[in-house]
Amino acid sequence: APGASFADRLEHRQADIALGPGPGPDATTIASVPFLRCRLIIVAAPGHPLAGSRDIAPSSLASERWLAGSPRLDPTTMTGLFLARNGIEPAGVSAYTSQAAAIAGAAAGDGILLTLAHSVVGEVRRGALVRLDVRGTPVVEMWHASTLGLGRALPAALALQRFATTPDATHAMSTGRAGAVPARARPNVHVTLWRSVAAGMDAASDP
Repeated sequence: APGASFADRLEHRQADIALGPGPGPDATTIASVPFLRCRLIIVAAPGHPLAGSRDIAPSSLASERWLAGSPRLDPTTMTGLFLARNGIEPAGVSAYTSQAAAIAGAAAGDGILLTLAHSVVGEVRRGALVRLDVRGTPVVEMWHASTLGLGRALPAALALQRFATTPDATHAMSTGRAGAVPARARPNVHVTLWRSVAAGMDAASDP
């Protein structure tokens, strides 16, 4: 969901806890704690024309096709903030149903992607993606865990909020997607064994 909707969703009980941008100074009824300092980088397929270039000006990326996971671009998303801060109006934007799908799209050469550095560690190591040396990146953002606070939030939401600030949680979120379900899931295979009843009756009647 867009970060601007976090406070409203919490207040209307559409969410128990929100992980991402802080709710802002106007959300005085929301209890929010910072829990993860994120490094954002811009990646592309190895064959991209800018791969290997140094000190790329952000303005030169306006003609590129930008890829974005859910939610679509808005001023509170990672990509939306970067584009607004640098005055970039992209020539094209492709929205994907998830960040994992957007990463796969970037590896396939569909465009460039601003993403969490730790989310593409494996792809960069394998050479499926390369980091573009764009001026002003990595971008550092602080993520927050937001709830309705003591007396209003569910105990489980408060427990998750507390856990999010522990070293164990930070380590788990910063070590890539090892063990995650692949973006392209393999379909289940069902095998049904059967035989013809009529054939069985014919066999039984043979001398």
